[in-house]
Amino acid sequence: MKSSRAGYLFFGIYFVEAMVGYVTLTILSYYLNNVLLINPIIIGILGSVSLLPMVLKVFLGPFMDRFKIPGLSGRRRPYILIGTILNAVFVSLFFLPQLIVFPNAFIWVLVVFVIIWFLQSLGITLMDVGVDAIGTMYKQQKSSIKISVLMFLGTTAGGMIPTIFLTPIFMISYPLGFIITGMLSLLGLFFVQIFREDELGLDVVPAFNLQAVKTEFRKTPVIFALILAFFLLFDKGLFEFTLERFVFIAYGLTLGDLALINLTIMFGAIGGMIFGYFFMKKIKNKIVLFVTAASFFVPELIWATLLPLGLLSFPIFYVTSIISAVGSALYTMAYMALYLDLSNPKIGATMIAVFLAVANLGQVVAIFISGFFPLIVIFIMAAIFSGVRLVPLAVIPDRNQTEDSVE
Repeated sequence: MKSSRAGYLFFGIYFVEAMVGYVTLTILSYYLNNVLLINPIIIGILGSVSLLPMVLKVFLGPFMDRFKIPGLSGRRRPYILIGTILNAVFVSLFFLPQLIVFPNAFIWVLVVFVIIWFLQSLGITLMDVGVDAIGTMYKQQKSSIKISVLMFLGTTAGGMIPTIFLTPIFMISYPLGFIITGMLSLLGLFFVQIFREDELGLDVVPAFNLQAVKTEFRKTPVIFALILAFFLLFDKGLFEFTLERFVFIAYGLTLGDLALINLTIMFGAIGGMIFGYFFMKKIKNKIVLFVTAASFFVPELIWATLLPLGLLSFPIFYVTSIISAVGSALYTMAYMALYLDLSNPKIGATMIAVFLAVANLGQVVAIFISGFFPLIVIFIMAAIFSGVRLVPLAVIPDRNQTEDSVE
């Protein structure tokens, strides 16, 4: 029972993160692009600055290891608790951009909105780093594949909630939708409350050893894993606040249409997850990573080829999106398992935090530059970076080798 509580935590926090992620990235993107008609360059700057806390993971991991919050049980659990509250409070305030309708308040509203978005992103980051750090320690008791499956299940379920239930509310009132999202986010408190690190021996972390950290990050597989991490979410970042604008301009899709399409694509992701769960143990992880990375590359190559020719019809875009979703499920599970395996539990949360921070850095850089380019160029850039992502996989070791390397 105690062991299952950790599973509930992995599922529950990723559930909340995915639910809020769909709202703050997909629905908010549609809102800013197609309702408020904000300039794409401003959206790119807003998004990249507001999501900077994700890059701070590189500092938050060691910070959590060294500094325990007094009065609260556990080492990472209090940070997850604080992050859950921060996220719930500030995502409720996302309706403030509506005040931009007052011309004289434009700049000030943007500044206030960036602060609110930054603090909400900080909350999500605290949750994410805390849970991933616990996963790094917990892998000594359970398979990293099982952990990544629980995380992905939470992500998939969390993505469905706003798609099915919240989208109709947002179509009626965006402010009401954000407020309800904040209230639902408080579900994370339940999963944090039932979890106890000390019961599983996960609250004991060795003293921070800078030399040990340097030794780990000088290893060739780790270096190439960091290169992979930077490109891991780069194409996703390019599309983060531009894809909703594209489907609205190219196909005239409403927020409701987008929700229905995302729902069917999610079923493709679930299929990929099921396949990955039953077959990943039998397949070398590097092979899984390469195949799934290629499954991203092929659809994006098709988009980049057909869009300039005016041949990217909606049926082609829709089918290739489903193929990409299946690969996304496998890829998410595979790279999380890889990074958990490469992360040495002897140095606590540091390694997993660095891997994820580098991945988020690539995503934030992509979000920033996406506002400066036409949509056609963005699709071509995404295909190029998706192809580049295949290169580091050639030297990353298989899972059995990474597991041996951290013993």
